[in-house]
Amino acid sequence: MLLRRMIEHVRDQNWTAVALDFIIVVGGVFVGLQAQEWSERRDAAARARSLEARLAADFEGLVERIASGVDRSDAYASAGREVYVILKSDDPPPELEAFGALLNAAGSGHPAAGGSPTYAEMLSTGGLELLEDTELRAALVEYDVIANQADKVFDLLLPRILSSIEDVDPYIERTEPDEETGFPTVVTYDLDALRANAHRFQAQARANRNLHQVYAYQLELAEDVLAKLNGAEEN
Repeated sequence: MLLRRMIEHVRDQNWTAVALDFIIVVGGVFVGLQAQEWSERRDAAARARSLEARLAADFEGLVERIASGVDRSDAYASAGREVYVILKSDDPPPELEAFGALLNAAGSGHPAAGGSPTYAEMLSTGGLELLEDTELRAALVEYDVIANQADKVFDLLLPRILSSIEDVDPYIERTEPDEETGFPTVVTYDLDALRANAHRFQAQARANRNLHQVYAYQLELAEDVLAKLNGAEEN
């Protein structure tokens, strides 16, 4: 209808009417483009908020798992060191229950915490660019780099711990693992054989100490990401 009217105005050489029609057309196109851009920005902002909420849920779980890894790897390293000192001493070891608990802890290792599934999805779909906070984006990238490196460290160190367990297992008699604690009970052990393999507990302690350091740094980065996400939600 408007186009037909413009043609008629041109035919009649009614240039004022043509100019008005042109302004109406351009204005309509401009308003339409602005509305489309506003709608796209609104959709992008809504998706960004959804991604931030999912990231926050991911990192809340990661912080919890990593903090557990920090505590456990420290406890396992301390237990390995204590068993090594006991075995290198001429004094008799502690009573069975206490020493058995140390033996179990010394041969344990905590698995890697991993990364954020939401962040991995964002990388594959380009969703990272939806986050306007450049510091948050940088923190997410840094955490992901360290998490990938941590996975490689865990893949290297955990088999060493487990292989050391296998080496001393023949000298330790245990029950089946308890359903609640996940640990078996040490029934008896060959003290002389364990003393001959004391270096294996020292190696376990070192491996767990290295895992502890990795976990501690990873926890620092995960907490930083979570703090930025919580700050973004408040804003």
